[in-house]
Amino acid sequence: MSGHGNGGQVRVLDRLEEVLVGALLLAMVILNFGNVLSRYLLGASWSFTGEILLIAFIWLVFLASAIAYKRNQHLGLPLLAERVPSRWRWSLIVFSGLMSAVLLVFLAVSGFQMVSQQIEFNQTTSVLELPEWVAGASVPVASVIIVFRVVESVVKELRALRHEGQGL
Repeated sequence: MSGHGNGGQVRVLDRLEEVLVGALLLAMVILNFGNVLSRYLLGASWSFTGEILLIAFIWLVFLASAIAYKRNQHLGLPLLAERVPSRWRWSLIVFSGLMSAVLLVFLAVSGFQMVSQQIEFNQTTSVLELPEWVAGASVPVASVIIVFRVVESVVKELRALRHEGQGL
């Protein structure tokens, strides 16, 4: 068990992200495969699949980004961090995390404003007439999750530095 009081919630979030990404990917494959079969065997395409696949893909990308941060597999500049003197690495880690968090908070606020407008103006998709906010909500929701993952990543990296005896 984790030494943190919120270890259970973190494990639930870990599983939820992965289950949602897996379910979205599976649904996308099944839907796309069904559309291909229908087109070639029956000569009829499922016109609605484009919208559903796009919405699922948007959610998939944002949730997968959170998973990448969790696994420390996000885009980074390890070459820069390796060339910085060890006493400055902690500053670089904190600065990088802070800049990422600021960008993501801005993205979350902008996304929330976008979703609010989509709801206010009752915007819908063109084929299925689904509410646009179904896709748009991925921006603020995932941004908040990724901010959590950025903080988690910074803490892990700083702990690793401390254990190595570098700069802390």
